[in-house]
Amino acid sequence: MSGYKAPLHDMAFVMNDLGVLQTVADLPGHENLNNELVGTILETAGRFAGDVLAPLNHPGDQQGCSINDSMVHTPEGFSEAYRAFAADGWTGLAGSTTHGGQGLPALVSIAAKEIWASANMAWSLCPGLSQGAIELLSVHGTEKQKNAYLPHLISGKWTGTMNL
Repeated sequence: MSGYKAPLHDMAFVMNDLGVLQTVADLPGHENLNNELVGTILETAGRFAGDVLAPLNHPGDQQGCSINDSMVHTPEGFSEAYRAFAADGWTGLAGSTTHGGQGLPALVSIAAKEIWASANMAWSLCPGLSQGAIELLSVHGTEKQKNAYLPHLISGKWTGTMNL
């Protein structure tokens, strides 16, 4: 066991006690956002980080990625962790509801990403890069591009690459 525990108390302090969450909840489209919902989301993100991602951190560093027969192979457990992550809907946390996402604000998704990156930075790069591709398409893509790519990226069926 890795012993990773997400700093939920600190995150709650910033979001709730400093009024950041209420400021975001007052924005159009986020009227249903509240302390309880965000607390549950981050608690669940922390549990996934501690139970699934953190135990893969050291073995992942030891194994690394490799290329064999023109295929990239990730460390043991990384693919299974990603499939579970996508199946649980984490890939669509901030994604547009129009394309299958949950439509949560960046405040929530960034806090969750911080939890996952703290538990396992190497693993978190894959969904992090996908989020960058989602944001790029959401802001600059044509409707045809959005409809073709966003549902697959938001669902986690596809992953994105680095935007340079």
